[in-house]
Amino acid sequence: MRKLPVQQDRSALLEKARVYSPTWHPVTEPIAEVIRTVLVRGVQCHGQGSIVAGIPTYRVLCEVGSLLAQFLPEVLALGVDISEPQEWLTPEWASWWETGDPAARTDTRRRQARLLELVRVWMSSDPVAAYLEDALTPKRRLYRFRSEPPPPYTLHELARIFAWPEQLPTDLARYRATVVVALAFGAGLNASEIRAVKPSSISPSADTVRLDGATLPVRPEVRLALDEVRSCGLFPFNCLGYVSHLPPPAGVKVTTSRLRLTWALAEFSEGATFEDVSQRVGAAVAKRAAIRLPQFRSWPDGRELQPLVKPAQRSGEENEVGRQEQSPNWPAFRLIQGGM
Repeated sequence: MRKLPVQQDRSALLEKARVYSPTWHPVTEPIAEVIRTVLVRGVQCHGQGSIVAGIPTYRVLCEVGSLLAQFLPEVLALGVDISEPQEWLTPEWASWWETGDPAARTDTRRRQARLLELVRVWMSSDPVAAYLEDALTPKRRLYRFRSEPPPPYTLHELARIFAWPEQLPTDLARYRATVVVALAFGAGLNASEIRAVKPSSISPSADTVRLDGATLPVRPEVRLALDEVRSCGLFPFNCLGYVSHLPPPAGVKVTTSRLRLTWALAEFSEGATFEDVSQRVGAAVAKRAAIRLPQFRSWPDGRELQPLVKPAQRSGEENEVGRQEQSPNWPAFRLIQGGM
């Protein structure tokens, strides 16, 4: 049996429960009174029968209070009298809350549903019996429909992503963003594969990348950029988490998964077979790209080079990347004209 956490000073917790007021989700005074009643019962019930999990800390108290401040107004809007939770709060309400918002994170809603089940236990006349009943009742797994996965980037979005590095505030950020775009869209690499790339993995003309003994072609739109960042001292590249926190281009979230999906779509549009594409990105990603292919116009042969101009460096300021003199232009991507 799981050991219950040690409760903080119960008298102090009870005092905080009696005066609790939601900060992030303001509610009316009648709802606030119900919340305070539940919190007091949660503090009092902790450890009953050595099995009842109640409210052991102020952090949990605030978590339960915030949840009730969201949950109770929605129940009230359905015409339920919420003044006596022990009369109406059943396990079905916890299931209703867990599956009610398809856009919410599944793990967050699951924890919140578990807290609502505990609220029912706290408010019962015999918390120990209610806790045992809840523990012995088989739980039916709740399946939630996933939303449709993100589509490939349009060429308009891809152009914004190509221009993204030059908008970043530091040299290091610009080069890191360039590496991610060049390898994910240029060669269809995923996050772990990008981390495995070494300078020696990239060919002198940056038209291929060697990975796990295989030689992978690199798309022409990113070769110049990849060639310029090859010697900047970033490889092996272990900063994908850092890149995900950089300011994104306007209206576009940059992810390696969507860049790989766009790579697959580009390859299909230029005549690649399903077998070739699926060997690189997997059958599931290749299928998603193939479904989008009828909506995609042919990519033209002519692609203009669009250099990403480097802002002038301040006098006496050292470079962040390798502290070497840089070329007059940032790594350049070829912007593609046409497409979706």
